[in-house]
Amino acid sequence: MNLNVYYDTQEAPVTFDFATYLVTANCARVFAGCEGMNLHIHAHKFRKKTIRDQSTPEGEIRWRVNHILKGVPALLPMVRDVHIYSSPVMSIDFPMFPPGYPQNKSKDLVIPYLSDTLLKFKDKVDPDCLRPYRPPDEAVNIVSRLRSVGKSSQRGYFTITLRTSRTQTDRNSNLDSWFSVYELLIARGFSVYVVPDYEDLTSHRKYLDYPWETFEIAAFDHGIRLALYAGAIQNLCVLNGVMVPLFHSPYPYIVFKPIVESVHQTRLDWFQRIFGIDQDDSFWWSSGDSQRIEWVEDTVENVSNSLGAYLT
Repeated sequence: MNLNVYYDTQEAPVTFDFATYLVTANCARVFAGCEGMNLHIHAHKFRKKTIRDQSTPEGEIRWRVNHILKGVPALLPMVRDVHIYSSPVMSIDFPMFPPGYPQNKSKDLVIPYLSDTLLKFKDKVDPDCLRPYRPPDEAVNIVSRLRSVGKSSQRGYFTITLRTSRTQTDRNSNLDSWFSVYELLIARGFSVYVVPDYEDLTSHRKYLDYPWETFEIAAFDHGIRLALYAGAIQNLCVLNGVMVPLFHSPYPYIVFKPIVESVHQTRLDWFQRIFGIDQDDSFWWSSGDSQRIEWVEDTVENVSNSLGAYLT
C-alpha cells in the first residue's frame, strides 16, 4: 500500500521547501505503515504570498515546477509514481497526506512544507526516515566517469557550493573567501569541485570571475548533484535551499553563515521556532560531527578553522 501525497502550488511555494515537505511525508508514510509514496502535484495556480512569489514571472515558476517539483522526487527511492496536474484537485485517493487536504480548516498550513512539522515525528520514527535522499545509480556512474577524465586527486575531493542569487543577496557566498579556501585545499593535494548557483549559472555567471574547477552539470541535475556530494570527503556551503536534499541525506556537510539578520528566515528565532534548534546546535536529525552547522560567517579564517587537520 502506498501513501498518496498531495502538493498544491496555490498553497505552497515552488521552492526547495518542497524537499523538506517530502521528508515530512516520508515520516508520515513510515508512521502509517505504507510501503511507498505516490505524489500528486497540482500546479494549476501559484500562490502570491511573498515578495518573491509576486515578483517571479509565471513562466519562470513553471520552469521551477519542472526543475524542482519534478526533479527532487527522483532522489527518493520510496517514491513509486509522480503525477503533475495543470488542474485543481478533483478527487482524493486514500491513504493520503496531509490530513484534511484540500479542505483543511485548521490554523496549520494546508500543505505543511516547513521543518517545524518534522518535530512531530522526533523520536517516533527511525532517524534514517529523516535522511531519505539518495542519488540514482546512473547519477553515481556519471560522476565517476566525469571525475575519471579530469585531474582527480588520490586524496579524495571536497565540494564548495555557491549561493549567488538575486534574491536575499545578503545570504550569498563570500566568493573571495571561498576561492581562498579552494586554493588552500588544492595546495594540500585535494581535488575541489565548485558547484555554481543555478541562477547565476544561467544569468550573470559571477562564478567565472575565479579560476577554480567547476562541476556545472551538478547545478542542473539534482541526482548528479547529490551523487557528487555522496562521494566527497566534505561538502562546504552557506545555508541555501538547494542543499535541503543533502541536509536530509547520510552524506557529510558543513554549513556556514546560517544567521543573516536582514532576512526573516535566517534569524535565530526562526531556527528556534521552525527547526527546533538553538545557536551552536546542528540540525537535530543530523548524523554526527560530519553533518554540522558552523554559526560563523564564511570567511577564509572560519572555514579553515573548521577544516582543521585537512589543512595542516
